[in-house]
Amino acid sequence: MSKKSFQNHIEELSTEISQKEAMIMKLGLLRAVTFIGAVAFIFLHFRNDFPFALFISIGFIIVFGILVNIYRSRNHQLLLSKELKLINEEEIERLNLNLKNFDSGVQYNVKEHPYQEDLDILGNHSLFQLVNRCVLPSSKQLLADWLSSPAQVDECIKRQKSAEELATDFSLRQDLMAELRLAVKKKKKEAPDVSAKDLFHWASEVSSDYSKNLVIGLNTLMIIVGLMVLFFNQTYHWIYLPLILNGIFLARTVKKLKKETSGIDKAFYMIKSYEIAIKKIEKASFKSVKLKDLRQKIVDEQASKAIQELSSITQRNDNRVNMLYAVLDFTFILDAHLLHSLIKWKKQYGSRLRYWLDVVHEIECMASLGAFSAAHPEYNYPTFSESIELKAKSLGHPLIDPNVVVKNDFVLSESEKLAVITGSNMSGKSTFERTLGINLALAFAGAPVYAETFQTGIFQIFTSMRTRDNLEESTSSFYAELKRIKQLLNLIEGQMPVFYLLDEILKGTNSNDRHIGAEALIRKLVTKNGIGLVSTHDLELGSLEDQVNGVTNYSFNSQIDDQKINFDYLLTKGICKSFNASQLMRNIGIID
Repeated sequence: MSKKSFQNHIEELSTEISQKEAMIMKLGLLRAVTFIGAVAFIFLHFRNDFPFALFISIGFIIVFGILVNIYRSRNHQLLLSKELKLINEEEIERLNLNLKNFDSGVQYNVKEHPYQEDLDILGNHSLFQLVNRCVLPSSKQLLADWLSSPAQVDECIKRQKSAEELATDFSLRQDLMAELRLAVKKKKKEAPDVSAKDLFHWASEVSSDYSKNLVIGLNTLMIIVGLMVLFFNQTYHWIYLPLILNGIFLARTVKKLKKETSGIDKAFYMIKSYEIAIKKIEKASFKSVKLKDLRQKIVDEQASKAIQELSSITQRNDNRVNMLYAVLDFTFILDAHLLHSLIKWKKQYGSRLRYWLDVVHEIECMASLGAFSAAHPEYNYPTFSESIELKAKSLGHPLIDPNVVVKNDFVLSESEKLAVITGSNMSGKSTFERTLGINLALAFAGAPVYAETFQTGIFQIFTSMRTRDNLEESTSSFYAELKRIKQLLNLIEGQMPVFYLLDEILKGTNSNDRHIGAEALIRKLVTKNGIGLVSTHDLELGSLEDQVNGVTNYSFNSQIDDQKINFDYLLTKGICKSFNASQLMRNIGIID
């Protein structure tokens, strides 16, 4: 979809919002009129003994109740339209790469991850901000995991097909997102700290059996005593007997209820959001294999019915703070009935709760991939090979403005396993490495990539680009890079091939040691289970192309035109033939 498409939808929604707001105002006025009418006729009944006034007031109260329900429904639709408008405005912000107001996903960072930091997977101006449309926290975590680890080929293809289908189902994607956002906004006000993990933990805990027989007996006693007092002229003091018994039993029940609700005691709106999502999924008609399988399993297991029951139970638990509930609880031990419902639900459905919620998380992630695909029709889905290779045509970086991004073709294979990239400062070496890495991350998550064509084997991506010193661990930047390379050498001994991206290799030491170390590393890497790139200023490493099978030279070059340095950011075969460090120092006044 283009910016114009999103803008057209925003304009349609703006008109719709204005119409709904006008309707809401009319309903509010009618509601006020019926309330005043009910009060007026009640007053007439008692003041003037008008016989039909009470019946008329009851009629007004019924109409008022109907209008309240209509008002709530219409107001919910208004809030949905406003949320949809905001969603489409955010799509335009993403297309403009204005990502600062979106969730950075930095909370999902993994220390010493093979590539998260170097490829801007998470954080400010990150791939996560560009791709993510998930609302539920656990869905966001899952999407971050997808972008941070390669899936198997079959799984990648299933996600691709699901994302392709959801890319065309604009209404399902955005309606689901809007509903969830409304539910989560309410949840944040009520219980910001409750998570799906709390629900999983609660569902996995074993509950003891709980019988309602004693409760039924106490309720029956209360009813009998009440009838005796009302209709058989017994003194009201008899009421104290069942109330004392209820109080004793209720004290034990409240303690057990508190233990049983630990983890879901403030989870009503979270569970409500899952209920909304599951109902949307059940009503959908999917074609792709993965989506059909996920939907069918929750349909077969009647997940929406079960989640609706849990939602009702948690709402009842929330209502316990109500004064009327407190009175009725002491009279009829409502907490005991609530406790029985809770334990019964957990025993019947608790073992399946994690699976149902994970279905929602997966579909939300695939909806994000679908929305990302729909917003970028110029992107294409990659194909996968069993070989250790990468072939890309017109490859661009998704976090660079498409009006200025420079695209390149590139090939690596088992015969040309390692590319030595030379180039002057700021010529594009690091950006090109990140372009390769970030598109691989997209491909292995099941998303489309910013390329005309893209074929790749399945790799573990590994980068060493932004190594820095660590004062807390007394680690220099050079030693940090050595630790990173050691991590690569351990990783590349595994069964999965590695795609490595090493930037300005061994930059923290003298030129002689750097050359010796870099040459030794390159000779070692070409014998291992992987392919990749090594960027360097050391032109002598270019001689390895003639000495070592599998090494190929590429470069980025620049031109100096009247003291101005011009970059074309185009990848070329061979060693770099232009350098600009002296001119850069001259431009800032270091060299005269």
